[in-house]
Amino acid sequence: MRIGILETGEVSPELRNIHGSYGEMFQNLISEIYRSSSFKKINTIEGQFPNNQLDADLWVITGSKYGVYDRLSWINPLKKFILSCVGKNVPVFGVCFGHQILAEALGGKVKKFQGGWGLGVHKYEIVKSLHWTQLMGKSFSSYAIHQDQIVTPPEDSINVAKSDFCNFALLAYGNIDRPYAISIQSHPEISSQYLSDLIKRRRQENVFPTNTADLALKTLKYKVDNKIITGSILKALCL
Repeated sequence: MRIGILETGEVSPELRNIHGSYGEMFQNLISEIYRSSSFKKINTIEGQFPNNQLDADLWVITGSKYGVYDRLSWINPLKKFILSCVGKNVPVFGVCFGHQILAEALGGKVKKFQGGWGLGVHKYEIVKSLHWTQLMGKSFSSYAIHQDQIVTPPEDSINVAKSDFCNFALLAYGNIDRPYAISIQSHPEISSQYLSDLIKRRRQENVFPTNTADLALKTLKYKVDNKIITGSILKALCL
């Protein structure tokens, strides 16, 4: 399977030296599930875009520190690329920022959440059980790092999961049995150690409130379902 990874954010140099880039995190995760996959990483924040939507069997859109509403030169071209993938039936898998920009491109709305940061291990309830969510059971746990949220999902979307913090945490698009896109608010690609290092760094920089950061660090002892989540989504999109 040919997988294109659209990197919409960069890991800080200090953390990248230890944990790798977002693209590398996805490559490592997906390689454990589909060992025969090949990868192409594209840095969209530098204005790089694929020459053709058909250059990959699946496009992954990563997380980012930016908001989908930010007036950046690469935001609208990314939305157009998403729409072109949909038009050519090339599956798209969006994560965090990717979850949000997929929704915006397809007619939804994203805003900064007044409740603050979603941080640490969050538990998500399956609200729409589908054939590809069976391994997730009634709920799953994953890593959250976000302040923005989808507040109005696109008309062509199905809300699959939610949490106490996030109403639209897992969306599928199109046919429920064979969606053309799936996106998730949480981060199945990151590790507990990366999130721990990030929280401590951002707490020191006053990006994350101290109390929020401290509570989030305590949740990192809980098990997450990253491989199950990713495997289920890839199966729905590509098999």
